[in-house]
Amino acid sequence: MAANFMTRFKSVEGKRYLINVAYSPSKAGYVWYMDALRGVSPTMVDWAGRFRNEIWLQHCDNSRQFGHITTNMSECINEVLKGIRYLPISTIVRITYERLQKLFVTKSREAQSQMAAECQFSQRLLAAIEKNREGIPKMRVTHCDRRALSLHYPCHHALAGCAAASIEWVPYVHPVYKHKAIFKVYEMEFSPIPEESMWVVWHGTRLCPNLAMHRKATRRPVSTRFWNDMDETEQHKKRCGLCRQYGHTRRGCPNQSTGDV
Repeated sequence: MAANFMTRFKSVEGKRYLINVAYSPSKAGYVWYMDALRGVSPTMVDWAGRFRNEIWLQHCDNSRQFGHITTNMSECINEVLKGIRYLPISTIVRITYERLQKLFVTKSREAQSQMAAECQFSQRLLAAIEKNREGIPKMRVTHCDRRALSLHYPCHHALAGCAAASIEWVPYVHPVYKHKAIFKVYEMEFSPIPEESMWVVWHGTRLCPNLAMHRKATRRPVSTRFWNDMDETEQHKKRCGLCRQYGHTRRGCPNQSTGDV
């Protein structure tokens, strides 16, 4: 959505406000950033209002997305495909399969080991709970922005309430954070890729490569990069190196010392 916004309006400031609108966990934050976006251009607000709120606003998703907004699968598999760009498609498919297989084996063993040690929840959840506990003694704000509630585990306000009422916080954690649920994700088995001689004969359509587009055996292949909104940088006004003000440089600074005492 941010990419489409930049294609339409070419405003880095407006894009920043739009992203803050989408990620705001409360309606108050949504209204504030919407007003800021309207101050940039009312047309931008009208453009964003064309979309249904539940598909792009975090405070309207009824906590179904666990704090996640993006659905771009390419962002999720960048780590898996790291270091294998510009390789043939068949090689990328094979490497993706092998790396996913190793990842599932590693994560499955970790979940099994922690279940054997009678650990109920994941280490990341316990670290987040411990961090929220550290903020209880310093807590002065009585308003909760519901950010942690969208993640389905207690925030420091909820932990303080549990401590005051002498009740456990465990029942207020979603079952998805338990090791049993994590193990179900990674328990899938990967069948090894058989040898080519054992493949089933294919009688369907065959794709023939265009020999005119065959890559040269010598020299480095030419890579074509398509620029998008991520490559655009915000232009900053230059400041004076002496007084740090706008409108002039160090040479023409009116506040420059003349050397007279």
